[in-house]
Amino acid sequence: MRLWSIFAVALLLVACAKEQGAETGKEAGKGPDKAPPPAVESKTVDKPAEAGPAAEAGKAVEAGKAAEAGAAADAGKAADEAGKAADEAGKAAEAGKAAEGGATAEAGKAVEAGKAAEAGKAEAAVPESTLPVLAKSALPYLPDQLQAVLAVDLEGAITRLDSVVPLLTMLGLAEDKALQDELSAFIQSRIGLNPLSARGILVAVTAAPAVFVLVKGEFKLEKTAISEFVDIGGIQALALSGEAPVVVLPLEGWGIALFDRKEGAAQFAETILSRKGPPAAEPPLLATLGLEAGAFAAVSVDFTHPLIQAGWAREIPFPAPRQAALYITPDLISARMAADEACINGVLGGLEKVRAEARAAISAQKANLAEMNLADGVAIILADKSLDRVIDFVTPKRDGDTLSMTLPIDQFTTVSVIGTMAAIAIPAFLKYSLKTKTTEATASLDKIRHGAEAYFCTPRVDEQGGLVAPQFPPAQPVIPAAGSCCGEPGAAPAEGKGKCAVDAALWQTPTWTALNFMMLDPHYYAYEFTPKTLEDGTLAFDASAYADLDCDGTRSTYRLSCKGVRTSVEDCRIECDPLYVENELE
Repeated sequence: MRLWSIFAVALLLVACAKEQGAETGKEAGKGPDKAPPPAVESKTVDKPAEAGPAAEAGKAVEAGKAAEAGAAADAGKAADEAGKAADEAGKAAEAGKAAEGGATAEAGKAVEAGKAAEAGKAEAAVPESTLPVLAKSALPYLPDQLQAVLAVDLEGAITRLDSVVPLLTMLGLAEDKALQDELSAFIQSRIGLNPLSARGILVAVTAAPAVFVLVKGEFKLEKTAISEFVDIGGIQALALSGEAPVVVLPLEGWGIALFDRKEGAAQFAETILSRKGPPAAEPPLLATLGLEAGAFAAVSVDFTHPLIQAGWAREIPFPAPRQAALYITPDLISARMAADEACINGVLGGLEKVRAEARAAISAQKANLAEMNLADGVAIILADKSLDRVIDFVTPKRDGDTLSMTLPIDQFTTVSVIGTMAAIAIPAFLKYSLKTKTTEATASLDKIRHGAEAYFCTPRVDEQGGLVAPQFPPAQPVIPAAGSCCGEPGAAPAEGKGKCAVDAALWQTPTWTALNFMMLDPHYYAYEFTPKTLEDGTLAFDASAYADLDCDGTRSTYRLSCKGVRTSVEDCRIECDPLYVENELE
């Protein structure tokens, strides 16, 4: 954008210069008997750069007029002086013409000088950088080779995000000072940093690849129970321990930098902080962040890196774009993407494919509208009415090798987009919620398998000391006994919407004890263990899990069928068939 601005200004200046030059040349080409018109003076009087030459031009013209007038008066004298007077008049006229020509030339020079001065002022008015303030202030801490960057200005971000995410307004996060203080105090006690001190966040990804986070603000590092001070290149940094260790490196006069390991922090201190200032030129990727004035959140990604290209190729059937950027302002969300023909066609074609697939899915579900519950039915009706509008709304416009999209954030947009997305997302979310519950069944059956393998392969002796043949524990009927955590069929769902309360006594049976299995937390599934003998005499078992996740009377079944294999004391194992699933999400 900056290049286009400069180009536009240059064209304007050239056009003005040509027009002024043509007028000046026209003035200079007038006959010797005519004085320069007032228009020349009026064009130069208001411009300081032209004032001096224009005044000189005026004086020269007056001198020429005076000389001509004097010559005319001498011509009326005595006849014996007529020749002399004529000679003097001729000389005066020549002087006047010369003065007039010189004045015009000076005026032309003055005009050109003024135009050059104005051009200089126009070029000086073009900002040196169009980056957002946050990204520009972070330049001393950014490498030359950036693969992706995310910049978010947190000054009033909650308030500005209200227009994008009305949920924030509903929760009252911006006004609830007590909640902010409570959260801030808790986080500070854990990590030694006050999160409310943050004024901006910038996430940078380099081509190495390496990822680090810059947080702008006034921070004081404090040691906590899960942190300690460490030395990073002569700088006192804070190292946080735990499941996600983080190194916090202070940035003098700016804020902090966060790294996932000490090596990354040390390399940053050696290569970036030792540079003592910003790079010689802005990283090229940052140029895209200045394309949307007033953006308080901006993301830019360079897709040319081989790792990104390889990942894209595995998941998407058309080439990756060259570069893409997304911006959020208080008034709109905009995105731009530079790509070749194949990528652009792939994006636009992909959106049409999504439209067709979504339309087919919605139509299929709408055919069963009478059998749906209230939430699903409303969602399908809204999705059916809004699908085309949403697809059209998010389809980018093409301009050469660029795709761009602008979504105004007004009341209609907020309600329609979020409402439609919710309508489409509700069924998906409900399905996802049920899907997450099924992980309990697969994890629990895996525990039963390991317990059965340990029991089968552990040598045992009877009361007389004789070696007992490998076996599995006896059968265990389903627990809880009803086979569902919703209670008896037709009864009201149990408290917790299908979750069984923990009852340790239920699991104190010989079989569950032998398998070292019990449910220690509220759970959705009931479990059963059934030993059996196959036709060839091989010992085997079925481990089953049953649940009615939405308490609608339809039960899902997960079953793991395994057999024992023992060729020697050392070679003993369990072999299982693929997991059998019936009515996975009911």
